[in-house]
Amino acid sequence: SDGEPAGVEVELVQEFAKSIAAEIDRDHGMEAELFDALEHFELDMMIGGVKEDTPWSKHVGLTGAYVTFPPPRDELRDEKHVMAVAPGENAFLVQLEKRLLGREAEILEMLDEESAEEDEVQP
Repeated sequence: SDGEPAGVEVELVQEFAKSIAAEIDRDHGMEAELFDALEHFELDMMIGGVKEDTPWSKHVGLTGAYVTFPPPRDELRDEKHVMAVAPGENAFLVQLEKRLLGREAEILEMLDEESAEEDEVQP
């Protein structure tokens, strides 16, 4: 919104960054460019609908699935979503996973609220 990233994943990352006293620098680009940058340690983390079965899983670190969209959830069917981190960043990955662990119901509720807000805005 207003040119700034928004949404549940953004909220989760902002919360995580605050918990580790980190600042967020945003980088936008095509998926392949961003994964390549992540693989080469030019980024620390990537979000944006990354799925567990991404072909990049052999090149970067992935959290465990923090949310699964069960049917019938629009076009998203049984998709396990993850966050990606630079390869070999195990301590960072463990901290991130601890923040996400056991929060699937909460995250689905956040997504439902976000969807309801979007429905209210659209005529």
